[in-house]
Amino acid sequence: GDPDLYVSTRHSRPNATHHERSSQSTDRDQVFLGHEHQIMQTCAARADGCVVYAAVAGFGQSTFSIMATISVPVSGLTIDAPARLAGAVDFSRAVFGAPLPFEG
Repeated sequence: GDPDLYVSTRHSRPNATHHERSSQSTDRDQVFLGHEHQIMQTCAARADGCVVYAAVAGFGQSTFSIMATISVPVSGLTIDAPARLAGAVDFSRAVFGAPLPFEG
């Protein structure tokens, strides 16, 4: 089947013509979107939240799996809104002092 992967933050049904990122390899398809990518920065700045849509299109019968992972940037991860995403994660503001001196 050779399934292809399409990803979008703007189109709820990404496809070959409407997507921001895609992978159309004949082997393993994968798309990486780091927090530093402009696509993710624009998405995260939206007042209504950020949703990443993924779609798979195959040619003939195909078998595929979708795996999504999140890596927490060094600055940390806070979920304060919407409440349905925060779940059991406690949210509180943190105050940090001056950075410690770097040795080495």
